[in-house]
Amino acid sequence: MPSTSKKIIFIAISILIMGISIPYSYAITITGTRHTSSSASLELTESNYEQTLSCEEALDATHAHGYENTTRPETGYSSYMVFHKFRIYLHDDFMDYVDLDTLECSGYDEWIPCDGGYSDGFGGTTTTLITGDTSSDAIYPNYIEWQYGVNDSSQKPLIPGKNDYDSNGTIDTTTDDRDMAEYVYYAFADGTHGEATTTSSVYVKFWEYDRSCGDPNSSSCWEAIEESGETSTHWNNDTYTVYTDFTCEEEESLYCADLDMTPSTTLSSSEIQDNVDITVTSEDTNGDDWEDAEDFNGYRYWAEPANGKFYTSGLDIMGDTVLETDDSTVIYKNGSAGDSIFVCALDQDGDCIDVCSAGVNSVVCANMELTPSGSMAAPGTSYSMALDLKT
Repeated sequence: MPSTSKKIIFIAISILIMGISIPYSYAITITGTRHTSSSASLELTESNYEQTLSCEEALDATHAHGYENTTRPETGYSSYMVFHKFRIYLHDDFMDYVDLDTLECSGYDEWIPCDGGYSDGFGGTTTTLITGDTSSDAIYPNYIEWQYGVNDSSQKPLIPGKNDYDSNGTIDTTTDDRDMAEYVYYAFADGTHGEATTTSSVYVKFWEYDRSCGDPNSSSCWEAIEESGETSTHWNNDTYTVYTDFTCEEEESLYCADLDMTPSTTLSSSEIQDNVDITVTSEDTNGDDWEDAEDFNGYRYWAEPANGKFYTSGLDIMGDTVLETDDSTVIYKNGSAGDSIFVCALDQDGDCIDVCSAGVNSVVCANMELTPSGSMAAPGTSYSMALDLKT
């Protein structure tokens, strides 16, 4: 005979628990009727039970499975369902992709370990992680089982139906009074992606209390209600299939793949000593403008030897011998014959990206030859000679 003194606790599915958002409702409606009427039935209610995680989100989730007693007894009676055990089945994909060391389960008003966990509520609640169960009452071999009333069997979860306690024709219980749910929190194993699926079962018995009897401690005031063809404690396996889909597809890494600089051909000595307008274009691995990429970190301009300076615009009056800027157009001024101009795209560490570098040289006098060569006539001696000067 169940006790009516147990406080009814329901942990709402749609609230925030310990900072974890559970945006989905997984309620199952269990309906019972008096044994003198039609048999009790279980109905699934409309609910969202799918969740998708993206690469940018934390790879953890919470599955909740809940049940509601929607039995509306006849006038003068109250309906109750008693939970003895609660299972959340862990499907094969859950076992494949979830890091089982991260599992946490709901207790009476706290998170507890899913294996060897204990909570004081409901007469003492334990949690056990079962794997490889091939018994006839196991729908799947792997599951978490909550067992209630381990210290006081009279304090198991006692959930009322749509009871009219004062017989005025108005239901006195709320949805929160009639609901019961359990939760499992988990995180995906590193480097995995896929689905994590759970279902549930409850070991339950329905009772009806005759309020005219007036003594909740008397067994004569209580009678078992048939549900799913059973009046004894039985497994009810109707459930939602709840799953979280982690379909993270890492975006292809983009990096600078090509860089061109204008001018690209050797500069004359007069050109290098004039203002040299420099324009840079660069592309990423997709052929798009590298400057639009998230990892674009600017350019570095320099000359060897560093005779001149680089300027970003006509308003820049100081100039730099080594210039780092996001600008793709700069000016090289006051150079000397023989200067070589270089540019490279910078990575996130401020180093040159080798494949995105370019340079241009300038003409310089490297050697001079005089023809003819050899001794010349003594001073005062008249002579004539054809000279050929090569540089």
